Amino acid sequence: MKKYVVITGAGSGIGKETARICNENGYHVIAVGRDKNKLKKLLSEVRYPQILHIIDSDITEYGTLIKIQETIPLGKKIACLYHFAAVVEPGGLPLPSQDEEVFYHNKTNVTAPKLLTMMLMPKMDAESRVLIVGSYFGNRTEDEKEKLKKTCKAYLESKTKLVKEMKDFRANLPSNAPGIIIAKPGRVRETGIYNFFWQEKEDPNPTITPEESARFLFWLTLGDKRPSQETCVNKIFDIQCLADNEQWKFAETLPPCKPG
Repeated sequence: MKKYVVITGAGSGIGKETARICNENGYHVIAVGRDKNKLKKLLSEVRYPQILHIIDSDITEYGTLIKIQETIPLGKKIACLYHFAAVVEPGGLPLPSQDEEVFYHNKTNVTAPKLLTMMLMPKMDAESRVLIVGSYFGNRTEDEKEKLKKTCKAYLESKTKLVKEMKDFRANLPSNAPGIIIAKPGRVRETGIYNFFWQEKEDPNPTITPEESARFLFWLTLGDKRPSQETCVNKIFDIQCLADNEQWKFAETLPPCKPG
């Protein structure tokens, strides 16, 4: 029997496609998201619905984190914890001040992922992985970064903070702790910040689909064999892996792969 995976932000985008791929490969998937209808749709679409467990709750609520923890049976291990849930911008939420906007982003993008990781650590071992999604858009040219900072300042700062805090967290764990992978996907269509800029515009630059991105990340975290080089597309995926095992120390930029 294969281990469990936990996926936040499983209702759409890369999270949804990762849930589908893990399910196809026989993993028990705990799919977490705020939209019950999206999760029910995912449940109706996967190959093995009997091993897909949906939790329609907000990860900023402590009760949600407890529910995730309790969904994993006693003695079972988590193969990978995928953190895809994130907020890009308030989307109409009445936040009159910059301070409130920063708090809103930090709560979802930093505090909840870090706390959930800490709570689930006893259910992981040295072979387990934790995937954190950083912001590739924070690595753009100075002109682009200035434009992004004006419109998505709270998002970019919270993602930068998440990466720093998870690095510090991993540095204080024992050598047999799970490896923490920090992935900064490139221009992934139909997802958060990409839609914020390009939903109604023509994007002239290379992009990848959520499925392409998810299949690459599944290989990176759980796959036995990387897809052949011929299937790789020429788009960027910035990867860092924090673990004592040299196999997981990726200090290079790797291209994402199309499904083979």
